[in-house]
Amino acid sequence: MSPRDALREAVAAEHKLHLQLRELEENAVRWQRRATLAADQKEPELAQQALARAAALEERAASLRRLSAEHAALIRATKAQLRATSAAVSSPADAEARLQAMELEDRLERDLATLKALLS
Repeated sequence: MSPRDALREAVAAEHKLHLQLRELEENAVRWQRRATLAADQKEPELAQQALARAAALEERAASLRRLSAEHAALIRATKAQLRATSAAVSSPADAEARLQAMELEDRLERDLATLKALLS
């Protein structure tokens, strides 16, 4: 897998992460509304259960937000490294630049594997 392919996959994973985050946030709001409805209907136990569910979803969303921020920073750094490596490779015979490109590709693959494991 080339560094650019790894970067493409990382961006796709970031998009998936954003979709999951949006879904969690929407579900948390939905459970908040349900808690309000239950409280209005004089069902305190049901309201508590709905609030607990909303809180759990909000906690998971906060965790996903942190992961998303880390992922976005990783993508920005990877793009910068890829641009720097691409600019540095003026000659295919330049061993230093080729090795840097290999290291970048290896790092991208490891980071992508880590991210995929976190998303699973």
